[in-house]
Amino acid sequence: MPLNEAFIGKVFTPTAPYRVSREKMQEFVLATAAAPGQNGRPVVLPTFPIVLSLPATRHALSDPALGLDYSRVVHGRQRFRHTRDIRAGDELTVTVHIEQIQSGGVHQIVTTRSEIATTAGEPVCTAYSTLVERGTRPRAGNRGAEPPQPWTVSGQQLPDREFTVTRQDLVRYAGASGDFNPIHFSDHAATQAGLPGVIGHGMLTMALTARAVTEWIGDLAGVLDHETQFKRPLLVPDDGGTTLTVSATVGDPDDAGHRQLVAEANAGATLVAVSRLTIRPVARTGR
Repeated sequence: MPLNEAFIGKVFTPTAPYRVSREKMQEFVLATAAAPGQNGRPVVLPTFPIVLSLPATRHALSDPALGLDYSRVVHGRQRFRHTRDIRAGDELTVTVHIEQIQSGGVHQIVTTRSEIATTAGEPVCTAYSTLVERGTRPRAGNRGAEPPQPWTVSGQQLPDREFTVTRQDLVRYAGASGDFNPIHFSDHAATQAGLPGVIGHGMLTMALTARAVTEWIGDLAGVLDHETQFKRPLLVPDDGGTTLTVSATVGDPDDAGHRQLVAEANAGATLVAVSRLTIRPVARTGR
């Protein structure tokens, strides 16, 4: 059933205040296998806002009048634009905007913008999500993976970073993020959604990409802008999981000294996601 395009432009009531705790921040760090902070400093990963924006978006899209089947939804693209870092003790609200709906063909696409701010009205982060409701009809033509787009950005190639992703990791991330979509743990649900098997959370892939980059630059709070386009689902077999390899190329600094990075996440020969990141100047640049 086509999605209700009358929802385009709809702005939802801000969520109830969410108090950020050190415990939740630490839980999210452990779920992405990142190193804890030093000297008691809490770690906030660049993708932590998903803890707030995902449930707010899911609630907004659950309106039956929209016609979205959330059990068939996967991430198509995600971006976080940070105004400032999130801190323990912050009380934050999320205001969800539906910006675009595209219906027809095999899949249907909803684009949302979530404005995260303190209860005093201070902007903290804007989260942009492109969500794809997978259709049931097979795609015509070749279903093979898209060839990776060649990147010609000049600069240093970061060392590859490999992560093993298992079903246990998916369960841990579901608990930390609140994303319990059954396509991330049930083969039956995944195949019913037209997938070949259980897939990893797109946001876990994005978090691991951010982890690889922040480990390299040596600054967990250094990511100012992080946008990811999800190319193919990350299939996670029940036996042994899969290996995700993240590589990145450093671009030239802009006038403000911010560096631009392009990162690719691959599972074997399959390009899973491409990320574009802007990082603030840091003391160690790897040169």
